[in-house]
Amino acid sequence: MEEKIEILSPTILVDEKHNIDDLKLLANSLGLEFGWHYLLDISWILSQLNSIDSMRILDAGAGTGVLQWYLAENGAEVLSVDRASREYLPARFRFRFRAQGLREGDLAPALTSLRTRTQQTASAIAALKSMLSETQGMLTVSRSAGRVVIYNQDLSSMRDIADDTLDAIVAVSALEHNEPDDLPSVVEDLLRVLKPGARIQIGHILVQKAVPEEAKREIDLWAG
Repeated sequence: MEEKIEILSPTILVDEKHNIDDLKLLANSLGLEFGWHYLLDISWILSQLNSIDSMRILDAGAGTGVLQWYLAENGAEVLSVDRASREYLPARFRFRFRAQGLREGDLAPALTSLRTRTQQTASAIAALKSMLSETQGMLTVSRSAGRVVIYNQDLSSMRDIADDTLDAIVAVSALEHNEPDDLPSVVEDLLRVLKPGARIQIGHILVQKAVPEEAKREIDLWAG
């Protein structure tokens, strides 16, 4: 297994300016905020992905963070995994990015989500504004090339994801929120679902899953 840790230079913010500008525009349109250090990590992650279109990528500890939406907008199918529920995901996300639940209950129907989110709003005026915002989101025509699959689950027990099926795994300021004793089982399950030879990109730490010896021999025969 190849492991790599880099001390990133802020110059990556210049080198990846085209991605950063797109990320800022996307975050602004979705009402999301994040600090410059997130841009540093996300820019590095994007620079390490050879391609995004048609990839199957897991965003570990995704919440409603911007990276998953950026990946979907650029053609990826994103498995958005977080132990915090996104069952009542706002309409501005779910329709624009063709969001769906991996299991029944991971993402509530749109009208149920609208009713629940409105009921949870304290004042009548705020509830009306929330309803108008949600309704406008429901009318938005999907424009993302990819999609986001919501999976409300702990990273150490992703039993609904098959072995060796993901092209990449990304994580931004997420894994450190696990208890230290739980991290080995989290990493074990992340490696389980990753294809041999594919990579986990955690902040600016890169881990590449080993390729079994029999698969290496097949690759060598094919290449020769």
